[in-house]
Amino acid sequence: MIRVTNGFGNLSFANFSKLLAYIIQSMTNNPNFTTLQTQVAALSTAADDYYVLDAKAEKRDKDVLLARNTARAEITNLLHDMGMDVSAVAKSDTTILSSSGFRYTKPAQKSLPLQKPAPPQVSLGINNGDLACKTSSQKGAKAVNYYITEDETALSAGAASNWDVTTWNSTKYTFSNLTPGKRYYIKVGLVGVRGQEVISDPVSYIPQ
Repeated sequence: MIRVTNGFGNLSFANFSKLLAYIIQSMTNNPNFTTLQTQVAALSTAADDYYVLDAKAEKRDKDVLLARNTARAEITNLLHDMGMDVSAVAKSDTTILSSSGFRYTKPAQKSLPLQKPAPPQVSLGINNGDLACKTSSQKGAKAVNYYITEDETALSAGAASNWDVTTWNSTKYTFSNLTPGKRYYIKVGLVGVRGQEVISDPVSYIPQ
């Protein structure tokens, strides 16, 4: 469900005042929220008193600061109540929610299935026995499995146990301490948020 968000407490006083004014302006006589106009009027009255206190608070008088903070807390409660009513009226309609002036949660985005990645790009690393491996990222991938083996029979289907695998959170990884002059086979697997994995075709490379 798309609904109004209530993060007013994290706003500076200046930004709180701007958002408050924008919500009142947006909600006043809004045809989408005719049943909430009594709340809008009450909020507008409370806001007028708050703006006066906020202006006086520049002189840093303790009593005025306390009164302003109290007024802000009361207005925040009014905004929370109104926000829930706005969400109930809008019923996840983003056009109606936008007209209210309130900020709201983003519609949930459907995650696309991971696609089989291209074979990794492999090059010699900085040190002898190093192979640098690079793959491409995809939206929805939370990690990359880097597979390596020197056993050519591991290329056969069903030979997953013959691969050494390292899970990494980057599209770049370096295999170290390999035997120079020996051929290695490397592939990558992209891991999705639910643990699903799509694996590339392997490539071979000989470290120096």
